[in-house]
Amino acid sequence: MRLRYRPSRSAALHGLALTAVAALAAGCGGDASDAGEREIEGATAPPDAPNVIVVMTDDQDVPSMELMPIVQRQLVDRGVEFTNSFVAVSQCCPSRATFVTGQHAHNHKVKAGGPPKGGFSKLNSNNTLAVWLDKAGYETGQFGRYLNYYGEPDKGSDPLEVPRGWDEWHAPVRHTGFQVYDYTLNENGELVTYGDDPADYATDVFARKAVEFIGRSAEEGTPFFAWITPAIPHTEGVLPDEGAVKNPRPAPRDDGALEDVPFPITPSFAEEDVSDKPEVVTRRMKFSGIDEPPPEYEAEFRGRIESLLAVDRLVGQLMRALREAGELDNTYVVFTSDNGYMLGEHGQRGKALAYEESIRVPLVIRGPGLPEGERRGNLVQNIDLAPTVVDVTGAEPRRELDGISLIESARGAGADDRDLLIEYFEAPNFAAVRSADGYTYVEYGEGAIELYDLEEDPYQLENVAGDPGYADIQERLAGRLAELRACSGSEECS
Repeated sequence: MRLRYRPSRSAALHGLALTAVAALAAGCGGDASDAGEREIEGATAPPDAPNVIVVMTDDQDVPSMELMPIVQRQLVDRGVEFTNSFVAVSQCCPSRATFVTGQHAHNHKVKAGGPPKGGFSKLNSNNTLAVWLDKAGYETGQFGRYLNYYGEPDKGSDPLEVPRGWDEWHAPVRHTGFQVYDYTLNENGELVTYGDDPADYATDVFARKAVEFIGRSAEEGTPFFAWITPAIPHTEGVLPDEGAVKNPRPAPRDDGALEDVPFPITPSFAEEDVSDKPEVVTRRMKFSGIDEPPPEYEAEFRGRIESLLAVDRLVGQLMRALREAGELDNTYVVFTSDNGYMLGEHGQRGKALAYEESIRVPLVIRGPGLPEGERRGNLVQNIDLAPTVVDVTGAEPRRELDGISLIESARGAGADDRDLLIEYFEAPNFAAVRSADGYTYVEYGEGAIELYDLEEDPYQLENVAGDPGYADIQERLAGRLAELRACSGSEECS
């Protein structure tokens, strides 16, 4: 069931006024000289310009991608998988801001999930990937969750606002971004409320709207860019009753489909000896030294993997729509997540730490001129996604991009490896280096240090910070981190 709210003329004008004020006030992260413009004057892209689709899940760990057969068949087997892909901030909002800017959080300034350090209102929406693509003549579409606190009046965001640069817009508002049922979408400036019918399952709704967008854009002969962001497998904000044990809830057809998949017990699960870990980490631990997950962790795991089956079908629907529109061979399709997730590893639940499970994300790219069924092991990061899109579309960025295009690397050109900067600006505030030679070095705001030799200790069980045998390595990585913390532009940040 859908209830549509058409704003009155006064409400619509009020929304435009709020948007204009926000645009004029925005100043972080880049040139805002055209702040307040409502229309974008741009070029007409060549009719044979490649399309780009980015599917970005929410809180997805890398191993769960193996349970998505369509993604495996249509993308992994037909494209290039980057097996060492990481995020710059393991937190939804800063990570998504990094995608639409191609910058580290210390440059785009969205440093937290919500105000005052972050949230949608902190992003300069006049200078994003959507704006660059729109100016380049692309039809742009957003389908799914945007930045945290978008469309939430109590956080200073108008639910009727459509951020600049987006031609087609379908994003949840009013604190319903994590709901799979009973949510409200801003659909091109109109509020539409969805209920709890099976057809209202949010991932399926976004799939249908994205498919329509593909068909319509192809029919018009306009190259298109679609960013599709189901809030899966992130936990839901509100469940209908305490008896709903799976969180998030899978689509009805998928409930119970993966009951036989065992909960993953890795060597880092419920890490027993944490004497090497700093207190800033151990005080966040949920448990230690247990052999099997608590029931609520088992239920969350089941909800996470089963909810991803709807995302898997979404990918299949997109590929079918591209094929039917005659655009499959002229479209780059990217599959990734905004951050990783820990479900018991190191006794943790969530993200926000520099452990591999938290910062490592899936990344697959399929597209024209790229090889099929190949893997690349060089270190890449989500600061590289916007540069990649800019590279293949010819759009002109109006920010200094911190990342590099991944196209040549995907083609097997042997991209140089580099050190990656990982940041986190809320508790437990830290900055870290994930180094090209296989180390993770972390400095916490409280003064604690972690150092892991990933070749000898891939599960990060033994913190060797302060070990005399690693003194030279620790000194070198401390110096490298000092260089990267204020980096700007691809030369400094790579």
